[in-house]
Amino acid sequence: MLKQENLAANFCGLLAVSGCKEVAIEWRILGKEQDGSLLTSWVSFNAKNRAEQRSNIGIYTPMLKTLQTVFRFPTKENVIQASVNLTKTLLLFTTKELRQEESGRKTDIYRTFLVEIKEGVEV
Repeated sequence: MLKQENLAANFCGLLAVSGCKEVAIEWRILGKEQDGSLLTSWVSFNAKNRAEQRSNIGIYTPMLKTLQTVFRFPTKENVIQASVNLTKTLLLFTTKELRQEESGRKTDIYRTFLVEIKEGVEV
């Protein structure tokens, strides 16, 4: 298993090996599955245009030492939890958003999504 302080560096290296040319920052562990795989999120952007940031969700498989991107958001999102089914065909994730009501009171809004993961489909 990877040491905690090395996770971001190792994950960035795995993304580079897979051909990702974007800069990856703000790594988070979102969940651990029964098979030992970790769900992680990160924010990516083109080095020439940092303003266009987007969130990503991936599955790190320690036995194979691979990081597979399974979902890409069009924008930066606050993803707080994620899980996949045993066959890794369904992804469940939760986002959190802070909203300010007209009264000035701030409220946390949680949204949960279920997404089908299709093999060979560009994310």
